Amino acid sequence: MSIIVIFLLILIFYFDISLMTRQDRPAFVNAFRVPRSFCFVYAVLFLFGAMFFYDQARLYLLMVSFLLPVYLLKRSRYKKLLHDSSSALRVPDEENLLAFDAIGIVLLWLMIMMLSTAFVGGFNRIIQTPQSQLSEVVGLSMWSSLVFLYLIILLIKKHPRLSFLQTFGLVGNRQPLTRLVVFPAICGVVIAAITSCIVFFRQFQPVTPMDEMLDTASSQDALIFFVFSAVLFAPLFEELIFRGFFFYIIKRFKGQAFAICVIAVTFAGLHFDQYWGDPAAIIMVTILGFALTFFRAWTKTSWPSIVMHYTFNGSMMIIPLLLLFFINPSFFQYQINHYKLDPQKKEELLYKSINAQPDFAESYNELAWLFAEESRNLNEALQLIEEALKISPDKFAFLDTKAEVLYKLKRTEEAVEIARDLAERYPSNYYALKQLKKFEQALEF
Repeated sequence: MSIIVIFLLILIFYFDISLMTRQDRPAFVNAFRVPRSFCFVYAVLFLFGAMFFYDQARLYLLMVSFLLPVYLLKRSRYKKLLHDSSSALRVPDEENLLAFDAIGIVLLWLMIMMLSTAFVGGFNRIIQTPQSQLSEVVGLSMWSSLVFLYLIILLIKKHPRLSFLQTFGLVGNRQPLTRLVVFPAICGVVIAAITSCIVFFRQFQPVTPMDEMLDTASSQDALIFFVFSAVLFAPLFEELIFRGFFFYIIKRFKGQAFAICVIAVTFAGLHFDQYWGDPAAIIMVTILGFALTFFRAWTKTSWPSIVMHYTFNGSMMIIPLLLLFFINPSFFQYQINHYKLDPQKKEELLYKSINAQPDFAESYNELAWLFAEESRNLNEALQLIEEALKISPDKFAFLDTKAEVLYKLKRTEEAVEIARDLAERYPSNYYALKQLKKFEQALEF
């Protein structure tokens, strides 16, 4: 995600500076004059960061976190000079001011989210309570959307000629229901079906950051929170922000074709971090971004993209379950009735699942974990989890199962090695740390 954020920031800074210099170059030069002392301090901070941040992307984000507040203050000074009749070369037009303020809220939002992320991370380290990375990410995403919407509302209030409904694209324009609802809904279901089939039927399953977060979710509540956010919260707020406000602003400033490309690419890019490592998923989310933006441009309202986004996210929850029901009914029954089944029935269903779909890694993992929990058939359990790892070699859940099986086989050193690697990869995951502690204590005795 860091690389994507940096790339988007470079584009934002480029357009922002171009806009300011085109509007009033003398005011820009006056406002952005930087003292030498600041350059010296910034160079020292950069060298200090370079000593401790070996990840280049994190180092760049560290640099931005120091620069952003200064840049926002300079922008504020520029705007003040721009409105000063003694310095302004000409009266700024509404389109330029609107674009300028829109870029401003993006930068202000980014600074707020950097501070929020740092606060949440620091708070979790201080209280040291069991928590899930999934819950943290979903919570920050919801907070991010609310902050963005609040800043947009403030901007709309600041420009009296803007209408809330028009700016967010919520005017229906009296178009037929087929165009506003039926076509977008069908398109959302079709894209979700294609995506689900690609993911479900391929033999090799790449591990993405989204998969890792779901695997390391420490409770069922975290998964419910994620589903609630993905199905009910995200489609509406993302559409209001992207295809609503920003599409309207960019279209006014640069035209519809430019707005379609920028919004679709930005929307897709911000989702790349979730699916990094899975080219098929990245292609499908890009197609989704362009389809959503096409409906916004075609109908001149955000309602079709909202409908399509809801149907896509909802279908991505339902279609994989339907595929599992028809292709592998034994595993579907195992999943639905997991807490009601006795171990013997679980084992029977999982063996049937393996026979019905030999390339389905989850069946091997679940059966291996079942044997590990009951401390029986441990050599077979090790063979089963090795089969799962052939399909998804980096999956957290599979590696955790292997560590548990090795622990039950009294091969504790190997279990510790795997658990230590998982704890380093997920330092904030309570479950991974608990497993490592359990294995290390057994090794001491």
